[in-house]
Amino acid sequence: MGGAALSAGLAEGKTILAIAVVAIIFTAPLGLLGIRFFGRHLLTVEVPAE
Repeated sequence: MGGAALSAGLAEGKTILAIAVVAIIFTAPLGLLGIRFFGRHLLTVEVPAE
């Protein structure tokens, strides 16, 4: 979405694109750590006893 403002020709397009890139750089490693720590707990399947 950051590139849309730049391609639309807005004066703040470069700033919006830079903020979008920085947001991706910060959130991608946080997501990786979240998946590694919580993945096993959230993705386990408990089979009910018959």
